[in-house]
Parts: sequence; C-alpha cells; structure tokens
Amino acid sequence: QFVGKDTCWPMDIDELQVAVEEGDCPLVVLSNPDPGAYMLMDMNEIMVMRHVRVLGHPAFLPTIDAMMGMRAFTVMEGGFLELQYVRIRQSMGMYRDRYGLEGREDIKSKVLEVKGGGVLLEEGAEGANFVGVIFLAVMTDQAMTERAIQDQLDMNGWRIYGGHVYVTAGTVRFFNCHFWDSMIWMPFTDQVVIGGDVLVVAGNAFFTGCTFTNTMLFCNYGGAGWH
Repeated sequence: QFVGKDTCWPMDIDELQVAVEEGDCPLVVLSNPDPGAYMLMDMNEIMVMRHVRVLGHPAFLPTIDAMMGMRAFTVMEGGFLELQYVRIRQSMGMYRDRYGLEGREDIKSKVLEVKGGGVLLEEGAEGANFVGVIFLAVMTDQAMTERAIQDQLDMNGWRIYGGHVYVTAGTVRFFNCHFWDSMIWMPFTDQVVIGGDVLVVAGNAFFTGCTFTNTMLFCNYGGAGWH
C-alpha cells in the first residue's frame, strides 16, 4: 500500500521526530544501527497525529530509547501508529509527590511514576499495530544498577501504570512481540504496578504469538493486571 508514496529515512532522533510530527510520508524507515541514534532526552516524546508506519529491520531491530524521555510515542486524537521490527526502551518515568505528602521537598516524599513508558494512546486515538517489537525495561549496565541501589538508600518508590503501553482508546494489536522486564536491588521500597506491560483502560487489545519475560533479583513487588 506504500508503493509510489514518499518514504522518510531519519538517521537520528531529531529527524525521526520531525518525520512523524511534521512530515507527510506514510512510511518512516529507521536505518541507523547505532543504539544511541534514536534516544529521546529531557522528558521528550514523539506525538502521532496521523496514520504513520515506523519500520525498523527484522535482523538488527533499531532501538527507540525513551529511558530519559517521557515515552517513545503518544498517539493523539485521529492518530494511528504502526511499529514494525524495532526495540522500544521504557521511560524511567518522572517524579511526583506521594499522595498526602504534597509540597514537601525531600526525596522520600516522592515516587517515580511511569504511565505508558513506551506508547500511550490518548482519547480519540484510532489505534496501533505492533509487529515484531521488543519492549524493554531492563537494567543493562553498571550505571543503571547503581541508580537502583541509590533508590533504595533514598527510599524511592515506583508507580507503574501500563509500563510499556497504556491504552485509553482504539484497537491495539500485537503480533510476535516480546516484553522483557527486569528489576534489581529493590527490596525496601514500595513498588506498585497496574498493568506492568500493558494497561487497557478503554478500547481493545489483541495479542498473537507474543511472549512475556520478567526477571527480579532482591525485589519487593506488588501489582495487578497484564505483566
């Protein structure tokens, strides 16, 4: 269906954001294998306001890294997102006040909140298709492990609502996707999770040939929903 239509070839995150938000090409191809090429920073996110397909590569699966962003994509009213053969790294979330402790400045009165750390579909969104996508929330290096240990010393808690995908509208389909979550050194803080991988508040979600992996080491974890 894309024969004869324009294709965008972004080589970094800025070009990707412009192609999706401001361009009119229906197909956006990620061809840069550098794992840091498509890394969101400063709580940024890519807004989807139209029908667009973002295509990676089935062999090397380019990574859209939202760890330092708000999330990878927010699908807005009238938008439809199709992701194929990419990795999406979950956002680390943002701090908010604990309920009942609003206005305090000390770190113990805060929690880290993740809401749709990979993709969020807002009210009025038409939906999304995910094909061969790997959703990651994995501690992969020493810096991330040190951060987890520091969270214990600071008594930071986590609140996760739809860790990878949060759906409030539309129909979402997952084909041959994998969800991989890991936690380490979190035995002394409160971790509350509702829909650790996917949370559907409204709309529909269909899964075909998907797998879910969750590894935890020295963790205290309570939650409900789709993990």
